[in-house]
Amino acid sequence: KTADGELTTFETDNIYNLDNQAKDSVTEKSPGPIAQHTSTQNWLMRDINWSPDFPETARKAVEKYHEEGGSEADIDGVIAVTPSFIESLLTLTGPIKVDGLEFNDQNLFQTLEHQVEFAYVEQGKTDAERKEVIGDLASLIMDQIFDLPRSQFPELWSTFVENVDSKQILIYVNDPITQNLVIEQNWAGEMKYHNGDFLMFVDANLAALKTDDSMVRNLTYSVSQEGSDYYGTAEMHYKNTGWFDGTHTRYRTHTRIYIPEGSELVEDSGFLTGDKTQNGVAVRPEVYEESFTHDDGQTSAFTVVAGFTSIEPHDEGVLRIKYRLPESVSSQIRSRDYNLYVQKQAGTEAHGLKVNFDVGKKVKTGKPLDIFEKIGENAVSFTGDLRHDRSLNIILE
Repeated sequence: KTADGELTTFETDNIYNLDNQAKDSVTEKSPGPIAQHTSTQNWLMRDINWSPDFPETARKAVEKYHEEGGSEADIDGVIAVTPSFIESLLTLTGPIKVDGLEFNDQNLFQTLEHQVEFAYVEQGKTDAERKEVIGDLASLIMDQIFDLPRSQFPELWSTFVENVDSKQILIYVNDPITQNLVIEQNWAGEMKYHNGDFLMFVDANLAALKTDDSMVRNLTYSVSQEGSDYYGTAEMHYKNTGWFDGTHTRYRTHTRIYIPEGSELVEDSGFLTGDKTQNGVAVRPEVYEESFTHDDGQTSAFTVVAGFTSIEPHDEGVLRIKYRLPESVSSQIRSRDYNLYVQKQAGTEAHGLKVNFDVGKKVKTGKPLDIFEKIGENAVSFTGDLRHDRSLNIILE
């Protein structure tokens, strides 16, 4: 809680404490893929981070909090943070000890993971108490942050900006004026409205433990011309660097690929009915339209290609789709002014990103100019990462 710009109360809790007391009273069904690929049939708060649009998720989280008996009647906003942000704070504070455990910017995730999954049993703690270490650590970090000397304030601000820009922090505020300011800074995590080509991969870990931290992802997107039509080909390459242990297993994800509204899927590969233990076989993905209405009344609409896949430990896999681009994008190419927005999934690290553009027309320039690896006579390529959203513009002669 805050009052007059001051932090007055800071508490943490295990989300399972809310879920467990409400599991028999919650009747809303889980989103289809969660119900299909896990044992969770009713939608509890721990699974609320389903929508790729954070304002929608934040509103749903508050709704579930009240439904499950949360004690705070009035909630003014929701802030989501990842362990990556906490690690960056530890670079400012230095190592912090909690009950004999030392946490630093290099071991935070692994040490917390071991404590809340295994060590708490040896310490005689109950399941409800196993995440108390998170609250103790968070309180100590907050104390040390507030005790930082003024000389470190610029570094603290830079740390915040880097994390919020890279979507390791997301902010939603009920007050529409404040929320509009958050949106203007690109801190809201909303699905972007973009009048041009668009691409976003959204993975949802379905009963794969903590395997996300062992996954390496590289996204390749190519635009080409065939006859009078233009096509986009998107490939996500997955590599599971982990192994079977108490916190890692085969990766299981329901992946949604957001592309421009009106796109027509022509080829696909990599989607499965289930994982190896379920004798999963190749299957066509689901294709549907989805839209998001923003606080300002503007609507973002997309075609979505969605399905399940699984990657065994020490193995690799690829999801690939090829689709005919809609007239809204094709007309931009014909008018020699092509725009692409690649949106990052919030909370992920910097996936590799490669973009290839070759429609048989001479390239005049690309913007931002400094990020293009190569601008040939008829082709443009970019190799980088998705640490942030990427916006590219290509001008043809």
